[in-house]
Amino acid sequence: MNVLLSQPMDDADANFTRGLRAEEHAAAQAVRRILGGTWDPHDTGVRDSMFDVLLTLDDGRRIALEVTSEGNYDPRKSRHAIDKRTARGDFDGASLDYMWHVDLPTTARIAKLAAAELEATLRDFERQGLEYVHTRGNDPWFGDPSARALLKLGVDAAIRWNVDPPAGEPKILVSVSWSVVAGPEALPSALARVLARGDNQQKLAAADVDERHLYVLLNDWGAAAALRPIWTIPACPPDPDSVLDAIWVYAPSESSAYVHRVTPGDDEWRHYVMATGEQVPESVLRDES
Repeated sequence: MNVLLSQPMDDADANFTRGLRAEEHAAAQAVRRILGGTWDPHDTGVRDSMFDVLLTLDDGRRIALEVTSEGNYDPRKSRHAIDKRTARGDFDGASLDYMWHVDLPTTARIAKLAAAELEATLRDFERQGLEYVHTRGNDPWFGDPSARALLKLGVDAAIRWNVDPPAGEPKILVSVSWSVVAGPEALPSALARVLARGDNQQKLAAADVDERHLYVLLNDWGAAAALRPIWTIPACPPDPDSVLDAIWVYAPSESSAYVHRVTPGDDEWRHYVMATGEQVPESVLRDES
């Protein structure tokens, strides 16, 4: 069943910059929608160990946000292929009114992705007023024709990202996600691996801010499956460096519709609609499982 999101993107999401990777841009937008305020790219490449995004909330608090990924998939080859096609203009989406975030499986061959057909499909979604379409959790061949259209293209999900996209920027943001099979313990294990590396905490510890947040793009479907509350979502492991105030987890292989927040060492997970920032109860995730 597709999730139809109830709120449009707003003008504050127009802060797109080529200085950020698509994943960092998506993270900045998502967190800003939830917390409010504004965001600016911070990692300009001027020096090493700069965190990615600075958020300034309406009450004046400043949050350093670092974006990282975890999973068995090495994204560099796909990222290079995506960047190459983006630079060539394949994902400009000139006929689209909105900006879209498109998620592909890692088995997809980026060079073979039919950009013209993808753009036509997204244009059809715009005509239908759709805001989110995915091929998981339904029967795309015999059910939803929109999901079937994505499946034929080799696309896992498409989410309407910005109703007022900035001029001169591509309107199709492409990312990839990895999937494996595992039990609920895979989620804390994956987060523990991220925290044990310590590189993200090192960047954030040096920041002169009020809060330090880590955004994890979880490319491991086994770990991500624990966010589907068929079972109790496991607690987040503690931060061994005691630097982080919050961890955000986005797992497109499980659901591109939601982003999740937790405090290190805690089991109180909060869930938000990725495209609008609306907080939803865990029962909503359970109903879609």
